[in-house]
Amino acid sequence: MDQALAMLDAARQALQDLRQAGRGAQGGDDGDDDGVQRGCISMADIKNELGVWFQLKPTGVVPCPRSGHATCTDGTVLYVYGGFCDPVSTFPKLLRYHILSNTWEELQTTGPNPKLCLSHSMVLAGSHIIVFGGTGFPFGFELSCHLHICDLRTLEWTVHGPPTIESSEDEDEDVLSDSSEVGDSEGDSEGEEVFHWAQGDHVSEESDGGSDGTEEAGEWVGQPFSEEEIQRLDDAIRRGEIVVLDQDAGDAGDAGDVRMEEGSSEVESDGEAQAGEGMEQGADQADEEAAQGIQAHEAEEYEEPQVYPAARFGQSLAFDPRRRVLWMFGGTTGHEFYNDLWCFDLVSQRWEELPEQHQTPSARYRHQTVIVDDKLYLFGGGAPGVVYEVDDVRVFDLKTKVWYSLPILPIHVPEGQLPPPALACPRLVCHAITEHDGVVYILGGKSGMGPNNDMWALNLRLEAPQWQLIACDQPQTTWFHTLTATPHGALFCFAGVKPVHGNEQRTNKVLAMQLTVPTLTQLCLRKLAHPRFEDKWDKLSKSLQHQLAAPY
Repeated sequence: MDQALAMLDAARQALQDLRQAGRGAQGGDDGDDDGVQRGCISMADIKNELGVWFQLKPTGVVPCPRSGHATCTDGTVLYVYGGFCDPVSTFPKLLRYHILSNTWEELQTTGPNPKLCLSHSMVLAGSHIIVFGGTGFPFGFELSCHLHICDLRTLEWTVHGPPTIESSEDEDEDVLSDSSEVGDSEGDSEGEEVFHWAQGDHVSEESDGGSDGTEEAGEWVGQPFSEEEIQRLDDAIRRGEIVVLDQDAGDAGDAGDVRMEEGSSEVESDGEAQAGEGMEQGADQADEEAAQGIQAHEAEEYEEPQVYPAARFGQSLAFDPRRRVLWMFGGTTGHEFYNDLWCFDLVSQRWEELPEQHQTPSARYRHQTVIVDDKLYLFGGGAPGVVYEVDDVRVFDLKTKVWYSLPILPIHVPEGQLPPPALACPRLVCHAITEHDGVVYILGGKSGMGPNNDMWALNLRLEAPQWQLIACDQPQTTWFHTLTATPHGALFCFAGVKPVHGNEQRTNKVLAMQLTVPTLTQLCLRKLAHPRFEDKWDKLSKSLQHQLAAPY
């Protein structure tokens, strides 16, 4: 009841703002900084207009300017990992931006976090952030082929990938081992444990109960005696270091009791013979059990060897929630460019490479993919001397496992009118792409005419899709930035590179745009996020408190 009353109070305030917005749009009320102007809805210190970019001014632990980072969102918070900024700085930290409270914080994580955090890929899968690939600085000198997974409930990183290969004295370190990425010995240890867990640790040690409590016997438990070990026992018996005692008549069928006795010279031959016979039988039985165990272990663990993608950066990664898998395409080492498609099953923890087809897209990097209605859509990218046009969209059908080209209608320009400069240059690089409700949005980037701040939209659910130029401009022109859409229809653009007096400069700006009219629940939460409503937060559910970034 308390939560309902708090939401109702916020709803009344939101509706009052909407009425003020209507009057403002008719010219009856200009509003002020804390009010509503031309349809704006108050959102604490944030004001967003429908279809208009607005530069936010967050508080908290504001990130440094950067590029080459990755972002993802659950609609409540925006997660940022990695990035690069001059002079030679990388940021292997996980940051979180609370949308409603407009605040940044740096999360304190544990475990082997990704150290190679430039041009990596990142997705959100339920309560886990997944990072794949990446490079460090200098670019391409070190590469990663590991999946790093952060459980957002515990803020603990784990790693999945091939085991670290230690080089010999005469060999250079294997760059694919990514040993430098995991970090110190503690991080390597944790990564190794996760690898064994992902593969399935089938090795078990079973005791045959034959230990007599000595150190040597403890080492030999469950293992066959070697010729050398049997000879050592015989020599010890001959030297009188082991005394073999006969059993009582009722225990004549048992092997003799063997014990260590310093300085003893008495040896009973019957006990020696029985002990030797018992050791031989134990060795034979242990040999047989060990052989059976090895055969079962080999059949279970090595029947289907694990395969991994090559280390790379600039690849794309998309999460398929219906199948609980990841789809990874392309990327580069800096010298070699890939066009391979891989699938990672989050349940079985195994990679699978899909066979190349006639329609498989060309090798590239810095492209992006989205999944809409059981189809993987591939946009843009480039390779040495090649920049792929944004209207050359390739599609991978997740049901039939077939690549094909998506037919797109040409951009319509009314007769007698010249197309805008952006329409004459459809080739873009370093742009950002996101998807909301079946519509793909492309923002910024570079073309043959230099950097631009245009935004384009393509509705993938139309029978004949066509790129549409959105009539809005970014407050700043950027490339190597990120663009993320929330389930509630809000776009967030973060960081990137911008032109400054003929030079390039990295930024840490957060830009926001509301694509659709927010739901009443979202409007209520926006009002509740205001400090004057803090006394009502404890009346809300944990889920709503999480959205408000309230401490609990």
